[in-house]
Amino acid sequence: MWYQTDLMLEILKSSSAQRMIDYVTPLYGASYYGLWLFEIMGLEIDKVKDFVEDMYNELFPETATWSISHWEKAFGISGTEGMSQEQRRQQIRLKRQKIPMNPARMKRILEGIAGVGVTVTEHAAKNMLLVTLLGTVDNLDDIKKLVEEIKPAHLTCEIKTSEALVQDAEIAYRILESEQETETIIFKEVL
Repeated sequence: MWYQTDLMLEILKSSSAQRMIDYVTPLYGASYYGLWLFEIMGLEIDKVKDFVEDMYNELFPETATWSISHWEKAFGISGTEGMSQEQRRQQIRLKRQKIPMNPARMKRILEGIAGVGVTVTEHAAKNMLLVTLLGTVDNLDDIKKLVEEIKPAHLTCEIKTSEALVQDAEIAYRILESEQETETIIFKEVL
């Protein structure tokens, strides 16, 4: 306030009211009813300012308070009921950060989840990623979902397990055995 009266100091407690009074004539400094009108308008403006500041803070997980549960829902985070607000914010930050996914990183992640060796071939074909699981896995569906989440969006992905490789080898061996038997039979008939 660029001018003050005792009545103004007594009535005007709102910061917005104190700023508004500077834009009107100094005659209001002695008006009891006029000052109360400014105080009431200032209180309402202060509430709006507080609301806008609160909403602005909720836009970012680093400063969010009551909207943390909405952030968790948006990123698919669950099971955070016993955590502090800062721990919950950290979970959201981890989900929000974009770390480049390369084959070596994907291999480490998949080996941790699958519990078996993994090979990741980036250029198996044009825009294709080949993931080979070297062992028996119980959670193949979970691994497929995880691969879809973490692989680069422009790549398609094929997942093979060593079980399939063993089955393919057995089938190929049986085909070779039957071809050899057929050749032997043909050879005996010729003699």
